[in-house]
Amino acid sequence: MNQLDKQLENELIKHLLVKNCLETSGGLGSYSVLHFSEYDDYGSKLPWCERKWFYYKTEVEGTIRFIRRVLKEHLKIDNPIITMERHKGSYEEIRVGRFLQYGDERKGKYHLNILLPHISEELLKRPHSKLTRLYGTPGEIPSDKKVELINRCFQKHPWIKKWKPSIHTELLHTTSDQENTLHYSLKDITKRGSDFMDVMYWSPNYEYQQQERHK
Repeated sequence: MNQLDKQLENELIKHLLVKNCLETSGGLGSYSVLHFSEYDDYGSKLPWCERKWFYYKTEVEGTIRFIRRVLKEHLKIDNPIITMERHKGSYEEIRVGRFLQYGDERKGKYHLNILLPHISEELLKRPHSKLTRLYGTPGEIPSDKKVELINRCFQKHPWIKKWKPSIHTELLHTTSDQENTLHYSLKDITKRGSDFMDVMYWSPNYEYQQQERHK
């Protein structure tokens, strides 16, 4: 397969993924970017033994499973759309006298793009006990607190710090917003030629769910 054919194939794959996500989500309500902070909540840089996990896919997938569980327990969200994006890597610098050489490449750390369906207004009117504790005030939760609730869910994971905030969340108001954001979240498929299986997070029961939908 030549380079042009591969690019066209990746464009088709991304288009089909966007179409499938829009059809199965029932509409997307928000988009978040999660960066794994190298600093603690007081601005001190974390030791390498804590930061190194941001570079390992299996560890990042464990973080995703934690986030999915928190979203389900607090906001009753079952199937968030989550993509993993890797930062540009760098090469080890080795100085020999006046000369600079480059050694092995160190791949960049990951960050996450997370798209969520709309939070139920009924849930905000009658929050359950876990959601009430998350918000901190009993009774009905105002509709304009959705972003705050989403961010508090993410901050339950220790990799998401308050120093130089690790989270950016915005609400999606139109179908065009949803489609454009999905294309952006999947851009590594076409820009870097990444395998879509490495870009999107697939839950262990994804195949079973798809089979059930098509019965």
